[in-house]
Parts: sequence; C-alpha cells; structure tokens
Amino acid sequence: MEFFATGPTPSTAPRPAAKPWCVLLVDDDPEVHDVTRLALRKFEFQQRGLELLSAYSAREAQEIFEARNDIALAVIDVVMETEHAGLELVRWVREKEISPLTRLVLRTGQAGLAPEEQVIRQFDIDAYKEKTELTTLKLRSVMYTSLRSFRTLADKEADLNDLLALLRELPALRVASPERASQKARALLRDRFGLNTELQPPANSIKPGDALGVDTNALNQLAPRERAQAQGWLDALAAAWPDAAQAA
Repeated sequence: MEFFATGPTPSTAPRPAAKPWCVLLVDDDPEVHDVTRLALRKFEFQQRGLELLSAYSAREAQEIFEARNDIALAVIDVVMETEHAGLELVRWVREKEISPLTRLVLRTGQAGLAPEEQVIRQFDIDAYKEKTELTTLKLRSVMYTSLRSFRTLADKEADLNDLLALLRELPALRVASPERASQKARALLRDRFGLNTELQPPANSIKPGDALGVDTNALNQLAPRERAQAQGWLDALAAAWPDAAQAA
C-alpha cells in the first residue's frame, strides 16, 4: 500500500512552477553565503521555492533593492564595511520606502557592537539573531515566519488596491450602469472571499450587502480574519454606495 504518490498520474497535467520567493542575503563573508544556501537547499513555503540573491556589502544590497521590487525577505549582517553597515542599510530601506513590505532579519557574529534589545527597539526588523545560535533549523524557522508575514502584508495590500480601484470607479459606473457596478463588486467579493453573490438583489437598494446579493450566512461562516476583511470591504462600499445611488 502506497501512502505517498511518487509522481503525477498520467491523467494529471503538471502544474506550472510557482514563482519562487525572492530572498536577499547580505554579508561580506562569502562562506556565510555558501553555508546559508546549503542550509536552505530544497526549502519551500506554500509550494514555492527560493530565489536567493547575494550582496557582499550594504551598497551592493542597495543597488539590488533599487533594481528589484519583489524581495520578500532580506537577511542582513550587521558588521560589514563598517561596524553598523547592516543597521544603516535597514534604516535606508525603511526611510526610502523602496520595498516597504520586505521583511528584514539581522544577524551578527559580534552582538556586543549592537545590543539586541536596543536594535529591536530602534529598528523596524522582524528578528535579530546571533550567527552562533542560527542553526539550520532555526534559520528555516525564521524563513517560515518571515515569509508568512510578508505574504499576509502582500495579500492585504492587494486587497486594499482592489477595493480602492473599485471605490474610485463605483460612482461613475453606477451612473452609467448600476447593474454593471453591482456585478463588478459582486465578482470581487466572490473571487476574494468565496461569498455567494448569486442572490437576487432588491430593486433600487443602496445597501451594498443587499444590492450585491451577499449571503450573510456565508459571511458569518468565514474564518475570523477573512470575515473581518470582507466586512471591511462592505463597510467601505456602504460609505460609497449612497453617494453613487444619489448620483444615479
């Protein structure tokens, strides 16, 4: 009896490879890069592997940040060309807002130069680790938590952008075609939250929950975080819908 499949069945088409998570390693020691790459070999999170980029100075890291907008995580050495090069790089990334969603993890072999509590208090980072304590298991644990945090922030940003785009378009769309406005909003709610929006909406309704035909029972059955996000969408639509209805 086989409990684990060894490969796709003949009738199963292979899935396209998911885009790997982009992770930037910043350290002036080439050996650290080699060891880190070895420790993260075959690492996967949510069926996505890693694209590991290497920078050997803070300046080189800045150039990579300016060239790439998809860095999910940067693991940064504190002491490089200067004693605080890593800290200065963290400050530069956050102040420039070049990559605001990127999770930043500091690691150091000279913790006395940058005390942990002081660094965590003053800098927007996800973790601060000494190289001696960062075993393969702990490194991979940091990867999981940091990438999960990045994914959550990226999902929220995508949700917000979708909602803002809809709110910008809604008033004019309601004037041109109330049914089209309702259909577009219902499609976003269905695709994002799996909400049933096939109910027949009441005529001339200005309430989003009614006008979009949202199944409130389905809304209540969502997981708490998903329910809060969906309710936030409906609340935002509630603020925009009456004005759009009056304009119509």
